[in-house]
Amino acid sequence: MRALLLLGDSIRLGYQAAVVAALSDWSVSGPEENCRSIRDLAAGLDRWAFDGLAAPTFVHVNAGLHDLRRSEETDWEPLVPPDEYRMHLRAVLGRLSQHPRIGPQRVIVATTTPVDTARHNVAKSSHRHQEDVVTYNGALMAEARRLGVRVNDLGGAVLAARQDPLSADGVHLTDMGYRRLGALVADAVLEAAAMFRS
Repeated sequence: MRALLLLGDSIRLGYQAAVVAALSDWSVSGPEENCRSIRDLAAGLDRWAFDGLAAPTFVHVNAGLHDLRRSEETDWEPLVPPDEYRMHLRAVLGRLSQHPRIGPQRVIVATTTPVDTARHNVAKSSHRHQEDVVTYNGALMAEARRLGVRVNDLGGAVLAARQDPLSADGVHLTDMGYRRLGALVADAVLEAAAMFRS
């Protein structure tokens, strides 16, 4: 049975069930907890990804919304500044790509989904801004190209959706939105897996 590991924040937790349903003949897993920022994901990569990894595994990574969160605790600067985000992303994607049971062709990284700034910054005490999403996604695209890792443009898909898929807080998605993202993740994984068919 083919294996898929989903790593990422609450957006990943939101679409994971839809990926499991779409890839019913796969072993799909992911940490029970929210992996939060790329800084947290880099620190927890051994226990979340490598410990117990016994078979060739595709990995789909989704992190960014925690990194660009601004709050009073951070003096309204991003929790993980763009340069640090890029450094940790490079480390995470690089370690995954170099693992003998994964490799670069089995790694997929998703762009960060958009934020409805006006809606979100009224609903939450911390703030997120769509212009930061653009900046962080630019860094992600550059690192993915450098490492030869596939990009799954979930952020672009949400922006292009005909119906608004964002929930009332302007950052998480509706059930419909999560189902759509789950289908896109499954499609990206199947496209990557097709390269391994003889």
